[in-house]
Amino acid sequence: MGGAMLSSLLWMTTMIYWCFLTGEPAVESFRTVPKSVSVERGSNVTISCILTDATLIHGTAEHIYWELDGDIPIPKEYYTVVSRNVCNVTLYNFTTPTSNAICYLRKDAHRHLIGRSEIRSGFSPEKPRNISCVFYYKKNLTCTWDPGKETFLPTTYILIRRMHGLKEMNCTTTTNICTFFFPDIPFPGLYRLKVGAVNDVGTDESEEISLEARDIVKMDPPKVELHISVKNYFEVTVHKPSLAPPIINVTCSLRYRNIQSTEWTEQTKNITEQKQNFEIAGLNYVTNYSMSSRCKVPYALWSEWSAEQIMATQEGEPSSKLDIWRRITGPDSNRSRHLYLMWKRLEDSKANGKILGYRVQILPEYNPFLQEVINTTDENLTVAINGDSYLISVIAYNSVGDSPEASLRINSAGEYALPHVGDVQTSIQNKRFLVKWLAPNKTVKAYVIEWYKEPELFSLDWKWVNNDTDQTFLPETLEPYNCYTISVYPLYHEGVGPPVSKQQYFLQKSPGEGPKVKLKTFWKDQAIIAWEEVPKDKTYGFITNYTIFYKPVFESNFNAVTVKADVRHHELRSLQQGTQYTVYVMASNQAGAKNSSALSFSTLTLDETDVIFISTALGLLIMLFAILGLICLYKKERIRKVLWPDIPNPAFSNLRTWDKNETKHSFFKAFASDSMIITEDLKVVKLQTSCNKEQMEDPGMNEKNLLKNSTNYIEVPSANILNVEEKETVISSSYPVAYVTVDPAYRSQAPVSQRSLSTQLFLSDTSEEIMSQPTSPLLSNTTLDSTVWENASERDDFQEGVISKQSMIDSGMSGKHCHKIGYLGQNPKENGDSMQQQALTGHCSDGTDELPYVTVGMLGTAVMM
Repeated sequence: MGGAMLSSLLWMTTMIYWCFLTGEPAVESFRTVPKSVSVERGSNVTISCILTDATLIHGTAEHIYWELDGDIPIPKEYYTVVSRNVCNVTLYNFTTPTSNAICYLRKDAHRHLIGRSEIRSGFSPEKPRNISCVFYYKKNLTCTWDPGKETFLPTTYILIRRMHGLKEMNCTTTTNICTFFFPDIPFPGLYRLKVGAVNDVGTDESEEISLEARDIVKMDPPKVELHISVKNYFEVTVHKPSLAPPIINVTCSLRYRNIQSTEWTEQTKNITEQKQNFEIAGLNYVTNYSMSSRCKVPYALWSEWSAEQIMATQEGEPSSKLDIWRRITGPDSNRSRHLYLMWKRLEDSKANGKILGYRVQILPEYNPFLQEVINTTDENLTVAINGDSYLISVIAYNSVGDSPEASLRINSAGEYALPHVGDVQTSIQNKRFLVKWLAPNKTVKAYVIEWYKEPELFSLDWKWVNNDTDQTFLPETLEPYNCYTISVYPLYHEGVGPPVSKQQYFLQKSPGEGPKVKLKTFWKDQAIIAWEEVPKDKTYGFITNYTIFYKPVFESNFNAVTVKADVRHHELRSLQQGTQYTVYVMASNQAGAKNSSALSFSTLTLDETDVIFISTALGLLIMLFAILGLICLYKKERIRKVLWPDIPNPAFSNLRTWDKNETKHSFFKAFASDSMIITEDLKVVKLQTSCNKEQMEDPGMNEKNLLKNSTNYIEVPSANILNVEEKETVISSSYPVAYVTVDPAYRSQAPVSQRSLSTQLFLSDTSEEIMSQPTSPLLSNTTLDSTVWENASERDDFQEGVISKQSMIDSGMSGKHCHKIGYLGQNPKENGDSMQQQALTGHCSDGTDELPYVTVGMLGTAVMM
């Protein structure tokens, strides 16, 4: 609004309002201008707040402030103080549909409401267009138009009617429809019409149009009446509308439909009288139909359809034969077969009433006297037949009559085979199953297409196809992701030909589950993985291949092997021994794949071959030890003699002379003392001495000189030492002697009694026994008796002994004592008296040295230390 106009309005307004602030005193004589205003959306708007002289005691225009809708403060820069009692606020680019600008007076911490203004924003109306009118005879003239886009402001529309010779008439509305009522609507006549639109921010009007009343007249719907209904025939009467123009020709239309359908069938006739009959034939039996009618005058508008009426037809005999098929099993050893007959229920439009039952006739082709007729209410029948050919017929019947006969010939069991169709192909086109085949060379009466969902044979369905086609679409009732077995049978006059079948999925997707995997067997570097086939109802497509994924548990990447769809196991090679593996199998079809659950197993550290090899080696080793043990057991005496040779018993030696007193006593006293067996570090020397008796008795003849005079010697291990002492010895120089030296370390050891490694007994162990025998040569002064020696040698406990120097001292011996060199001969009986008379020779030394005498069981040798 212009500034001058706004100032004028501010000073011309004299209305005063009271305003109350919650909990605050009221202030009288206040106002806002304008109280309500509409503006073009996006434009600026200015509101004024005016204080009267009576309100100035509470404050001036400087104390005024503004808010939008009571909670949004308006910035001070939008204020304009015009005078001491007037404050304006300007809102720029205002786009809010509706808002309130509120003026307050604030002073001394008190707020007083001065007034408020409602502000609306919108658009000016567009030019109305597409004006159309309907003339309802003797009722009204109703017109509608398109108002254009929404204005968001209250808009008024004015319909202006002009007729020649009549005054102008207006119809005002806020919508896009307006009506002139009878009798202000002459008929016939030419009407000139236009529409104007106005609101607070603008105005506009449409172009003027001209309409002839006869062209836009519209009657009320006619009345429909049913007269006759016979079986599938109707007779209907349509009455002319009561408020029809005075025109002779009125056209009416009758439509009808099965209530189960949405498609209408329509008949149109001219009515010259007050009513017109319509005849409707060829309807379905026992069917409900809906009917309605409408009328119009020439070149005018159709009336609305009358209310629908429901009418029903009566029953009739079935108009179509049954769709039948069969399944045959056998023959068995008795030529008996089972015939499974099945047929489809007739559609309501073909049953023409309620089907009460089915009549099945089974006629042996070459023996008509055996005809059998069976009545049933089921839609299938199983009968036993023999190997002959049969003619089968089935009819359906209701209360009115029978259906046409459906027949089928059953071939005999031994009948020659009829030709089959050529290659059968299936495909999916427009989400439907298309089946194609090649016709056989023989003339075909018809084809039967059979299909069922694997593995459910009871879901079998079929379709008859004329003989002039070689392809057909299966019904849309097939379920996706299921495998169907589809067979094509040719039908001849002679019977049914053999089928040609093919399996096909109606749409595919990834398998519903993976195969079940198990470990069949495994070795240290190989394993055989087996799996079960995915269930048929879970494959959702033909399995094209299986992929085996495997890896050691400590590795991240899988090895993959792909095998054909008919493979159910696979051998994994070049595995790591003693390693845990993870395996799973993936089943794939054309649409996707599905994995099995993971399987874990560990390879062997040793396989059967390794175990057999090790077991064989151990067995051979055990067998070898067993053989050696048997040999040792069988040859133990020979082995013992090799490993532990026998040592001759001194009791069997042919010592020639003994000292009858001192030698005897000193010898046995020595045996009574502790003795020591030395079994290591001994040198046994076989020597042939050339010393004469004087040299041997010479005190200077020591061990060293004796060795020098020997002709030869050998070392013998583990000799036993016997320490004895003799005052006198005599020895012949013509016999070989064994000279034994003892390691000095043994000389310093204390004498300890112990067992020899030899099997012989210590002499000390037997000394008491020998001394107790009066006949022993050791106790008598006579020569050795051969019987005594033999008895002594046969004792198991006979051994050599050792008499140490200490034992001699303990026995009372002192002074000089001699080394005793004794000839250890064979049995006296073997050596003769001359051997027994050999003298022992030796040399003497003082009592300061240990003088051990050692006897060694070596034939023909003497031992001396």
